[in-house]
Amino acid sequence: MPDLVSISFRCEGHSLLGLLTSINSSSPPFPYLECIVILGPGSGLREIAKRRRDCGIPLKTIIVARGPSGFEHDRLEDYTELGQLVDDLRIGCPIEILE
Repeated sequence: MPDLVSISFRCEGHSLLGLLTSINSSSPPFPYLECIVILGPGSGLREIAKRRRDCGIPLKTIIVARGPSGFEHDRLEDYTELGQLVDDLRIGCPIEILE
């Protein structure tokens, strides 16, 4: 699994923090990981992207897909900051993202 390039989850980003990053190591797990697709709240993704960038292996793409009512409580500035940490940030309903 160390050669994993893309991964998809159905959960919150905070539960992925320990899986995709490492606080005490300059080499996080999955060193070739370039893309995260998450179906669920995007919270915690900014910290994941920041830690990986700080270790020199940034994520290239993050896709956050949720139902139309799932973004009602999201703060726009959270995604703005996240967008500065990756090359390609896509946010929206799954159908909109695929079109």
